[in-house]
Amino acid sequence: MINRRAFTALLAGTVAAPNRAWSQHVTAKTVFYASTGPELALFDVDVGDAALQKRSTVTLPANVQYAWPHPSKRYLYVVSSSGGPGVGGTTHLASAFRIDPLSGALAPHGEPQSLPSRPIHTSVDGPANICSLPTTPRATSPSIASAATAPSANR
Repeated sequence: MINRRAFTALLAGTVAAPNRAWSQHVTAKTVFYASTGPELALFDVDVGDAALQKRSTVTLPANVQYAWPHPSKRYLYVVSSSGGPGVGGTTHLASAFRIDPLSGALAPHGEPQSLPSRPIHTSVDGPANICSLPTTPRATSPSIASAATAPSANR
């Protein structure tokens, strides 16, 4: 019986690499990122055996809330927080990571940036100049923090 984690990985694979999901010849490496608490793990995807192999992890200062890739696929933006639903928390950060093009391994790209409250999403605008970080303060209306992406990230 397939478990929820394996199903999620297979589903993510069909979205991330639709040609590979239909048993076409695989020449490029496919990777999958998953988080538990503050750890963001890198898995190799073995499409032929429908298996995940854990390769490495990076530990963020707080629990991972959301991640979004840069359109170039060279950077991954990750927001983390010590808060959660109904819990304000005291640590709220946005981090950027360089993605190794051969292995998918993550390396920090600058220092994590503080946010005013718990981030609930992140994304990058079309030309990849701004990383949008909607946050939810204790009040009922959300706010949006934004940060310019690194000039080198736009290439």
